[in-house]
Amino acid sequence: MFKYFKPEIKLFLLVALLAVVLSVGGILLLQELSPAPAPSPQPETPDTSDFTLSEVEGWQTYRNDEFGFEVKYPKEWYVAKGDITVKSDVVFQLLFKRTPFSTAEECNWCWKNGGYWDGNPHPWPEISIVILGKSHSQEDLQRTGEARDELELEGKVYCESGYRYELITFAELPASRTTQVCESAIGDGPFASINFNANGYGWSLDYPTLDYNGGHEFIYDQILGTFRFVDE
Repeated sequence: MFKYFKPEIKLFLLVALLAVVLSVGGILLLQELSPAPAPSPQPETPDTSDFTLSEVEGWQTYRNDEFGFEVKYPKEWYVAKGDITVKSDVVFQLLFKRTPFSTAEECNWCWKNGGYWDGNPHPWPEISIVILGKSHSQEDLQRTGEARDELELEGKVYCESGYRYELITFAELPASRTTQVCESAIGDGPFASINFNANGYGWSLDYPTLDYNGGHEFIYDQILGTFRFVDE
């Protein structure tokens, strides 16, 4: 039938067909070249990808059936329960350290099972698992960004409180990581804390950082990466 069309109609149809082919091809090409939409931001997960289970083989396991959790730690490390008598909201505290804990007779001011100073390179407990008798507020757990307050003391300006708040996932639960970002007047840092709620309690896992940017020893990631909840 096409051969019976007038030449000008044939030319018009050919041009129209070519335009359709080019249009469809252009659309497909743009779809291939267009960048994929950016994924929605997701809570971070503490990085434990650089070590394998073989690296924690032979570690000790601390298990607590009362609060339903367990955690592994290097066999040469020390573990002790902290004194909770002076902390009204704390119902349980577990301390980890690679050097022996001081006793009350060996330092002027210390907990019953964990010394503030004992002359060792790591005088403070390196990891503390703190369980509170009440849950963290959702406002605290959902906080993000940085908050700083300055304090002038003896002519020097200190960061009375300065923290960075991040949403993360820990032990398959929504959690918040608080990192100290500036020097405190009382010299209690730097440190970071992972906070979450579980089994009707508020949990805080504290560890020291190497700087005010949150850098820390990889061994802390390895230990915290073994934390898990267990059935009775």
